[in-house]
Amino acid sequence: MNFLAHLYLADDSPYARIGALLPDLVRGPLPTDLNPQIMEAVHQHRRIDAFTDTHHLVSECKQYLGRLAPRLRGIAVDVVFDHVLARDWVPQNAESLRSYIDRIYADFRQHLAWMPAEMRPPIERMRKGDWLGSYATKDGLRRIFTMMSMRLAARLDDAGLDLTLAVDDLADHDEAITSRFHVFFPELQTHVTTVTPDCKRR
Repeated sequence: MNFLAHLYLADDSPYARIGALLPDLVRGPLPTDLNPQIMEAVHQHRRIDAFTDTHHLVSECKQYLGRLAPRLRGIAVDVVFDHVLARDWVPQNAESLRSYIDRIYADFRQHLAWMPAEMRPPIERMRKGDWLGSYATKDGLRRIFTMMSMRLAARLDDAGLDLTLAVDDLADHDEAITSRFHVFFPELQTHVTTVTPDCKRR
């Protein structure tokens, strides 16, 4: 799952939201002196990723993104799922998507000092570029994929890398991908609420 889903599944606290995004925004080993609530959310993030990466419905959705190289399909599915979550938001949550996102941004601004230093610049870029709000539309999704393509192309030394092709695949297979998401996501929510956090097992 991508940023919006990780935030949606996190506990309703600033510490949990920071931990929910930390593994995706800070590369390499995480600081060892993190607040225990942040660390618990980091563990939850990793459980979410492990459950998602091995789920048969996610594997099926990858097959619909045939314009992408196989190594890129998992990355793209995570973002496409955030698009479906944002687009179909009203049936899942009484609070509007815009209200929720604005509250998250305000929360992050208020608690920047609680974040590891490496996390602060991408959080500020997220807020200023309204990454979370971009998930809701196809144009916004294409913009997100364009930014991701530039970063991945530089990292992988692959100038031809283009994740925006996933938007065209989604247009061709929207109903199939959406129906699988709406079966998968409740299973993920149940998994998150029933698995004992790693930090509580010790």
